[in-house]
Amino acid sequence: MIALDPRQTRNYILEADRELPEDQQTIFKLKDLDEGTLIRLMDSIEVTRGDDGEARISSGGMGTRVYTIVQAGLVGWRNLRDGAGNSIPFHKNEVTNKIDDDLLARLPWTAKMELANAIEAGAKLTEEQEEKSEPSPED
Repeated sequence: MIALDPRQTRNYILEADRELPEDQQTIFKLKDLDEGTLIRLMDSIEVTRGDDGEARISSGGMGTRVYTIVQAGLVGWRNLRDGAGNSIPFHKNEVTNKIDDDLLARLPWTAKMELANAIEAGAKLTEEQEEKSEPSPED
């Protein structure tokens, strides 16, 4: 097993920006979620059985889930611009050490949903990392 590094950050470019010239792409800096946030998110998931016996998973408040993930996992950006082309600087709330609500509100919901998926997926090992890991000797 390869241990994850919760302090490690990675760059992410939204799918819609990937075809743009590099100087027009916004680069988001993401990190994995801390244990407390992960636990709160897991606690919000409910598993029930339908009449057919199949498991049904529901997450109360999908908007809250997306917002929580992005607020905790987005730690910076480069080249985010407003409609007039002005750069929007990234900053965190001094008390919570997370992105301010007013700043997060400037991102469209489609972007927040994509970023939330990227943050959640980041906690999993990539195929390259798995290939580099050596099988452990059997005892």
